[in-house]
Amino acid sequence: MKIEFKSLFILITAFLFFSCSNSKNMVDSKTVDSLDIKKFIGKCYEIAGFPYSFEKGLVGVTATYSFRDDQKIKVVNQAYKNSLDGKLSVATGKAKIPDLNQPSKLKVSFFWFFYADYFVMDKL
Repeated sequence: MKIEFKSLFILITAFLFFSCSNSKNMVDSKTVDSLDIKKFIGKCYEIAGFPYSFEKGLVGVTATYSFRDDQKIKVVNQAYKNSLDGKLSVATGKAKIPDLNQPSKLKVSFFWFFYADYFVMDKL
């Protein structure tokens, strides 16, 4: 049952990413002009986000990025259900830079070969 729920969750997530593709014209998707991907590696703490249904009730959200041996980036998203004492939820995926001339336009996948846009729109 647990595996079926996880598979269903991943399929719904992929569907949501692809179904939102028509809304690109409504969102300013300009990315940063340059990105040193080595500075991007590490742990990031979410301070704001879009209200996705699969993130409902999650707190203490983090994303940790590290290099993989195959030139891709390992992505580990973590969060707690309802409170920092709640159940830990972890999703592991991968990201890639399809065009090295635009390193701030990545693709990320948490399920098989289904990738979604991951744009770096601002940096410190």
